[in-house]
Amino acid sequence: MQVKMCPKCGSLHVNWIIGGIMGYIYKCEDCEYTGPFILEVDSSDAEKFQEEIRKSREEE
Repeated sequence: MQVKMCPKCGSLHVNWIIGGIMGYIYKCEDCEYTGPFILEVDSSDAEKFQEEIRKSREEE
């Protein structure tokens, strides 16, 4: 099963807010990221991706 993940914080609380011919816009409920790009990962790999996102944010 695929899950949607925020590319900024790794949250799974991502919902589309608008969509149409040009594509979808998503919003993260946790960090307020809004944009057309999200990650879709296998649910079994979600924790691994979240850890990588956290590590990269700490390095910034």
